Formats: sequence, structure tokens, C-alpha cells
Amino acid sequence: MIHFDAVRSNKVKSYLLLTFFVLLIVFLGVLWGIIYGDPLSGLVLALISSLIYALISYYAGGSMILSMTGAVLADKKKYPHLVHSVEGLAIAAGIPTPKIYVIHDTALNAFATGRDPSHAAVTVTTGLLKTLNREELEGVIAHEVSHIKNLDIRMMMLAAVMVGAVTLLSD
Repeated sequence: MIHFDAVRSNKVKSYLLLTFFVLLIVFLGVLWGIIYGDPLSGLVLALISSLIYALISYYAGGSMILSMTGAVLADKKKYPHLVHSVEGLAIAAGIPTPKIYVIHDTALNAFATGRDPSHAAVTVTTGLLKTLNREELEGVIAHEVSHIKNLDIRMMMLAAVMVGAVTLLSD
């Protein structure tokens, strides 16, 4: 039951976050319209742009995050241990195998992103691959796979993309 509660909670939080984002942008648009003497134009512009950005965030947010981090698809010949570990843990978790990416960086980091298990990705840095042994790496990947299974990835992805949008607006 705990897994289903986490999934349900993350779905609700994701939709609430998207709704809050749209309402915030609409509010700022109306405020902008009042300042420039045309609140209706501000409302319409903000509503259209926030809905478009929310849809882009939901459907392409994972790709945006992977692109921003410089992640590249993991080559099975170059990283067989990584690919086999992700495949095995995905099977054990009962989810489709996520896409596997590598970031060429010495930092020790890994993350999962996407909107659902069918559109998910697991990313690790080369620093993590060089530092951890097989068992430790599988523990990190299992943690990321649990984020995918519980739909934590949707909430985290939307939050990251929305924060980016609000930051751009504030500039």
C-alpha cells in the first residue's frame, strides 16, 4: 500500500504544482497588464504562455534537463556494467528499462528524470562510475529506480523546470 500512496501523492503534487505555476504566471501577467494599462492583454498573454510552458515542461522537461547537464547516452560496449545494472534493477522493480545516460564529470552524482516510468532516464557521472564498486553503484541506481517507480521524478522534474521559468521571468 505504501507504494500506491506515494505514487498517488506524487501525481496530486505534480498537478498542483502545474496549476500553481499557471496561476502564478497569470497573476504576474495581470499585474504587468495593470502596470501598462491593459490587464486583459496581460491576462491573455500570461495564460497562453503559461499553458504552453507547462505543456512543454511536462512533455519535454526530462529532455531539457538532460540537455542542460550535457548527458550522453551510455554506450553498452563502453559501460556494460552500468547498462546491465540498470536493466536488472528495472526488471526487479517491475518498470520498463529507463534510458541510461552518462555525464563526463568527476563529481559523484546520479539522478533520474522523466514524467513516468515509460519516459524515464537514469544518469550517472563518470566520477561515480570510477569511484564506486559494483555493489555501491547498484545501490545508487536502485535508489534512482525507486524514484522512477514512485513517480518522484515527475515532481522533481516539474519543480526544476518551473523554477527555471520563474527565474527567467524575474530577470
